[in-house]
Amino acid sequence: MFEISQRGSTTASELANILGLDHGYLTVTPASAIAETAREKKRSSSDGRQLLLTLTNKGQKAYEALDLRASSEIQLLLKDFSAKEIQRLLASMIPFETCSVRRKTNLAHTSCAA
Repeated sequence: MFEISQRGSTTASELANILGLDHGYLTVTPASAIAETAREKKRSSSDGRQLLLTLTNKGQKAYEALDLRASSEIQLLLKDFSAKEIQRLLASMIPFETCSVRRKTNLAHTSCAA
């Protein structure tokens, strides 16, 4: 839901690549059955073989509720941290973010490989 919400629409192939999943895996996971009511499929105007996945209104509301809950949980976790501690925590996340971007763009580096 996060990736579809951030992109507005995406294909199942793009989603599998972004998440590093086997393309067939997306259709057999329990999450895919649950997500059926939260997303809709439309044929791509540029390539009729591709289905564009977008969030339905119900899916967008579900995503927003999850995002709000996650933000609240993070705020609770960080409430006793000093500004300096939060800066150290954020700085320590930079290598993870770099690896994440590399995976999303298929530029995986050996130090980022799982």
